[in-house]
Amino acid sequence: MRAKARDAGAAAWLKNLPQLVGDLCRAWGLRPGVVFSDATEAYVVSVTRKDGTPAVLKLLMPRPGAAFAAFAAELAVLRLAAGEGCCRLYEYDVSRSALLLEHLGPAMSELNLPQPRRLAILTDLAAALWQRTDADLPTALTRLDWQIAYIRRKWTDLGEPCSRAAVDQALAAAESRRRAWNPDRAVLIHGDVHQWNALSVHGGPHPAVAHPAGHAAPGDGPSLLGCPARGADAHADAHGGCDDGGCDDGGCDYGGCDDGGCAGRSGRFRLVDPDGLIAEPEADLGVLMREDPVELLDGDPWDRARWLAARTGTDATAIWEWGLVERVATGLVLTVAGVQPVAAQMLAAADEISRRG
Repeated sequence: MRAKARDAGAAAWLKNLPQLVGDLCRAWGLRPGVVFSDATEAYVVSVTRKDGTPAVLKLLMPRPGAAFAAFAAELAVLRLAAGEGCCRLYEYDVSRSALLLEHLGPAMSELNLPQPRRLAILTDLAAALWQRTDADLPTALTRLDWQIAYIRRKWTDLGEPCSRAAVDQALAAAESRRRAWNPDRAVLIHGDVHQWNALSVHGGPHPAVAHPAGHAAPGDGPSLLGCPARGADAHADAHGGCDDGGCDDGGCDYGGCDDGGCAGRSGRFRLVDPDGLIAEPEADLGVLMREDPVELLDGDPWDRARWLAARTGTDATAIWEWGLVERVATGLVLTVAGVQPVAAQMLAAADEISRRG
């Protein structure tokens, strides 16, 4: 984080961090603990609140324009979610780009859950966040514009690390989703749902910042999408009614998973680091199409899209198209970042899917 801050011209912010953290700790009654050394875009430190509740203090690195937009988007998502699907927000300070968040446990990526179970839990976490809102957030069109430009530029810059057919397929899918944009279907989405962004919950609930609209949290009422698979019983399970060890309702047959309590198990995780977009819900599910690229090719890749659509009451073709875009764009992003072997695996999956037609 420190090297990136210097490169971003934030040396003064770095120098002032001890005072900034001290001021926030005094204002919010916090006792600082261990700094999270793996954070790259923010200064993150564990803290303890006056009542003994563990929490996390996150200060986003100042970067002209983009940094405040990222902070504003994350803050908006956390306030709207009110602890449903995403980590709980305790305090925030807009002037300092500071968030005081729920302290969570290990990421799902560290827990060795079978891939079908991960998929079910992540799907339910994503869907828990979907809600209509008039929040001033980027739309799916903004993301698509960026992805189209990035794919065109980086595919050439990186020496064509996947086939032209894969790139053409991704760009065609992006244009298809642009044409299909319908603000009447647009909801708040997380935008980056994967196992590294899903952290386990330590214990019982803690008080959170009040929902900005002053009413019940999302998920307490009827499903936004009218999905028959998500009813009151599943919502009750998601708040602790199912153990993690294989209860079986026969509701999931994707990849051989007897999922039945995966809706319940989703309550044991919360999402962090939301991108915060206004988009069709299938955009969130397209991220799940790009993840686990090796497993995706074990059978018919369309099976995952159809399973996601059936579980959430959404459109399989839209999910498939978002997956085509996400797979190539993220594969290129991770190639630039040197995140291997997953970058190469994503692009190899894109090649194979384009070959199959």
